[in-house]
Parts: sequence; structure tokens; C-alpha cells
Amino acid sequence: AFGDRFKLHFASADRQLNVNIVVYTGTTCASLGYNLPASDEGFTQEFTFAEFTSNGDATVSWGDIDHIVVVVQSASLGSDDWALTKFEVVNGPGQ
Repeated sequence: AFGDRFKLHFASADRQLNVNIVVYTGTTCASLGYNLPASDEGFTQEFTFAEFTSNGDATVSWGDIDHIVVVVQSASLGSDDWALTKFEVVNGPGQ
């Protein structure tokens, strides 16, 4: 009922970005990351829960998340301009 993926909305990014989401539930964490190309226009990236990789043999309880960490970074030196306009949980692609 609460969704099956995170969806990040960006206004733009002047350089390639590496975007990772890490979720924590109890002593277990899981993560998923993407390298996103630069774009002068708005774009979105979905992070499907089923694609997250957990630490060890434990599994994340998606109904009981304690913390969500979003890491946005670039490998370039100098000015990086990007804007995250919305972070949401959706149910199904294109929602």
C-alpha cells in the first residue's frame, strides 16, 4: 500500500551525477545507486525496492524503515549545479 519504489525528480544537473539511496531498518541496510547523465532539462530516476542490495543475508523490512539517506555526488572538480525538486514513494513505474 505504501509503494514499491522511490522516485527522485531533478530540475537539472550540469554534470554527470552519482546518486545513491541507502535505507536502514534495525541493524540492516540496503542500497541502490545510479550514474545519471547531465541534463539541462528536468528528469526523474526511479529506485525500485526489489533492486536494492542488502548487507549480508538480512533483508530490509520496507514497512519499517528507520532512516533514508540520499547521497548525490559528482566525480568532477569545480562547480556542480543540480537541483532535487521532489522525493517521493510511488507504486509502479511512471506513477
